[in-house]
Amino acid sequence: MIGLGLITAPQRNSATNKQTKKPRRRKPQSCENCARAQFAKKLLGLPSVRAVFFVLPPVEISLLFGPPFLIHSARCPPPPMNIFKRQSHGAPPRPEYLLPQKEVRPEKVVITLNGREMKVPSSWTVLRACREAGAYVPTLCHHPAVQPTGQCGVCVVMLEEDTHGAGRQMVLSCKTVVEQGMRIVTTSTEAMHQAQRSLQEYLGPRPLESLLPAPEIEDLARFVHMESTIAEDGQREYAIVRHQSKCISCTRCVRVCTDIQDMSILSINYDNPQQPIVFEGNLPLHATQCIACGQCTVICPTGAVAERDDVPLVMAELERPARERKQMIAITAPSAKFSLGELMGDKIGETRPGTTVAACHSAGFDLVFDVSHAADYTAAIEAAELIERIKTNGPLPMFTSCCPAWVNLVELVTQLHLSCTSFFTVSIPQPQKFPHLRSHLSHCKSPMMMLGALIRKWMEERGISRTNYYVVAIMPCTAKKEEIRRPELRSQSGDQDIDAVLTVRETARMLKQRNVNWAQLPGPFSPDYDAPFDNSSGCGSIFAASGGVMEAALRIAYTYLSRDTVTPQNVDMFEACRSILRSGDWINTKVVLDANSGGPSREVSVAVVSGAKSIQDFLADKQLSDPIMAQLVQCTVGTEVQFVECMACPNGCIGGGGQPTSLDENVMKKRRQSIYRMDRERTRLTPSGLQELTSQQAKRLLTCEPLFINSRVAGDRSKGSSSSACM
Repeated sequence: MIGLGLITAPQRNSATNKQTKKPRRRKPQSCENCARAQFAKKLLGLPSVRAVFFVLPPVEISLLFGPPFLIHSARCPPPPMNIFKRQSHGAPPRPEYLLPQKEVRPEKVVITLNGREMKVPSSWTVLRACREAGAYVPTLCHHPAVQPTGQCGVCVVMLEEDTHGAGRQMVLSCKTVVEQGMRIVTTSTEAMHQAQRSLQEYLGPRPLESLLPAPEIEDLARFVHMESTIAEDGQREYAIVRHQSKCISCTRCVRVCTDIQDMSILSINYDNPQQPIVFEGNLPLHATQCIACGQCTVICPTGAVAERDDVPLVMAELERPARERKQMIAITAPSAKFSLGELMGDKIGETRPGTTVAACHSAGFDLVFDVSHAADYTAAIEAAELIERIKTNGPLPMFTSCCPAWVNLVELVTQLHLSCTSFFTVSIPQPQKFPHLRSHLSHCKSPMMMLGALIRKWMEERGISRTNYYVVAIMPCTAKKEEIRRPELRSQSGDQDIDAVLTVRETARMLKQRNVNWAQLPGPFSPDYDAPFDNSSGCGSIFAASGGVMEAALRIAYTYLSRDTVTPQNVDMFEACRSILRSGDWINTKVVLDANSGGPSREVSVAVVSGAKSIQDFLADKQLSDPIMAQLVQCTVGTEVQFVECMACPNGCIGGGGQPTSLDENVMKKRRQSIYRMDRERTRLTPSGLQELTSQQAKRLLTCEPLFINSRVAGDRSKGSSSSACM
């Protein structure tokens, strides 16, 4: 509930018809805040408004009227008014307007430090409280005799959620003053890891050992050794990393994160040129709402924000001695086999897949498989699941699940919509997980994870242990680096099906380190994918472009329902799925699936959305982002749109965060043309031979259930998976 305090103008005395006298003052100059007050008068239908103030919560009203304080600021004083108003029957004066009071801090506050409650002076900083309590916090630029600057960023500590509801965040202890109820943790893995990262970025190329034997540096060296031990036990860098020394403060990454993706994770701190790149809440990137889409990495001109470099891991496996070497397997995404040539001297859209395959063979990979083979399975399972959900009414709409950054967006971020009037709505990002949207996702794995599971099954049938082969995925996506670590996508023994993910940019660096002569390929190296994962239909090829996953699933659904075949002559019925969209737009159309069946035609309402900003706008427009509203409008929305393809990167995988950087304004159009050229060259536009796997095998290998879905929803979806896999 939002309260408004209003002060109206003095009214005329009805008996004497005279206005109350008051001292004459100069009329204050008009300002933006005065205009807001006049707008409030018209909005609320009051005869006059002299001052407006708010009662918490102020979020929605502040966007409409201004800051959550008095509308009239100190620079524009409020209109003249009587400070005290006489009450009737001789009652004492009642204050009608009170001036803002200066905040009075208590002499001491109670905080919790590493689980121990303590009372400290309210003027202390967090760093001083920690040192007085004997808790070590590393510092480098700070000294108690001078004012803190926070330039080194080493003194980070973690603040847990406090009694006032403030969320978990990382702060600089030298500049943060203690507050009542503050819960401080100096020993968290995240804080220690971030402190070492900040120290490395602050020192640059200078090694810490070169500053020894200064006593402060000795303490830092001990801390670095302790944090390194923790890192070896499982702490690993996030899929996206920053290199502060390379930043030129061009703000490209900030603009794409805020304007194009609407995530607002990155910012530039101009006051600290040694550490200009700042993540949300001063947290490590993996602790923010980042979905690892990688758009910041593909747009950065210097590599200050980049994907985690996994090339050394792959190079170490390729360079093992023959007797220790594992069988090396490369799998290539539909878009990667076309865009890799852009970094090797080819023009955009002119690379042939055979050249990419030959390059992988030349680099030392024993087997090269096509992810498009597994994409056919993805399209088939999604088509069957869509038909089943439409028959059983739910849950609809069904969302695609092959984009890991989109899945991250479902689990980490949504927009909470609050209405303060009948026509005014406020959207606030909320860092929460939403199982109600997760249950709307298709339950099939992404093509990469499907192929990894199929390779594991194939190797087991050949008697080859998981420890004797190494799978490298060549992807256009940075979020794939995090996807392979998800626990629900591991094998029953807990092993990862994919060992490493290289972006297209990393793959180009690896090929150059392996001295691959791109211009002379294929040469003696085979340009063909290796059996048994070497064939695919046009459906698997078009997964790379936004709308391709939707079209592939609809092609199979059409074949199943109409008993007809998709051919080059009738494939244009899905033309609406192929539009190139701007940020914030989406496609919403209807497709007839069984016009030739002889009975009444059945059509499905679909939507194609690409880009995190467009996805969030779409969810808001359909009222699916809020858990309560989504439950209320599910029946209506399920009728309006039944199947939604979501890709977190604009234009889909061809615009992924791991793709080559290009200044060509037509790069997306050229990449899309190469994808659909391959589709036209295929002998089959829809897959065949999907009966190779039984329904139980398909459920175990090709589908997954998220860990946080409740048992009732999981049970309902398990029934759907069994029917889906029977195609």
